[in-house]
Amino acid sequence: VFGYWSIQHGLPLASDSLAHHIPADVMDGPSQNALNSIIDDPDQRSQLPVERKEALVARFYQVLQDVKPEHQYSVHFIHGGEKFGANALALPSGDIIFTDELISLMESDNEIVAVFLHEMGHVEQRHTLRNLLKQVGLLVITTLVFGDATEVTGFLSTTAIGIMQLSYSREYEMEADQYATNTAHKARIAPNDFKKALIRLHDEKGGSPSHSYLSTHPSLEQRIHAIPAQ
Repeated sequence: VFGYWSIQHGLPLASDSLAHHIPADVMDGPSQNALNSIIDDPDQRSQLPVERKEALVARFYQVLQDVKPEHQYSVHFIHGGEKFGANALALPSGDIIFTDELISLMESDNEIVAVFLHEMGHVEQRHTLRNLLKQVGLLVITTLVFGDATEVTGFLSTTAIGIMQLSYSREYEMEADQYATNTAHKARIAPNDFKKALIRLHDEKGGSPSHSYLSTHPSLEQRIHAIPAQ
């Protein structure tokens, strides 16, 4: 019974606690590897006009000045194609990737900013690191018992396995949604801009369903209803 409780409840709690005691830069290596594997692919080079990308980066920079998050951020644009479709991805290093398809899908820059805030929420809450720590399993429990995070830190600093494939739980999505709605006014948008962005992603039919926004950001319908209409 204790073993079952440890796996079902104790491990997630231990992972969440440990995530906030591991240096933030421990995921820089795996994040860079994952980022390079995407942006170095010639089939995924962004087709957005340079002026459009520069305007969005300027807007994101203003958001960072207004919100003042804990982490530093960089923004990248790629052509999603069948692999990613209309999507946005956040690496634990603070690198946020937007696909051209998502930019085109949104009907206002405020909606794009809302998605940016949501992805920032994943980074600020260390969701990818927490996911990976849960996958490490018993190594986390051993670390907590003996008080030495060296093995966990070493593992995380050398692996990029699954970093792009991990989908977020409904709990993590709700946390990131809450971050987006809580910081919306600081970023000079309304929470409803985020709601409209999610509705567009929910209704979007293009791209491969297995690599759509829904595959990496589940529970979309429930999340839409949870956002206050403001």
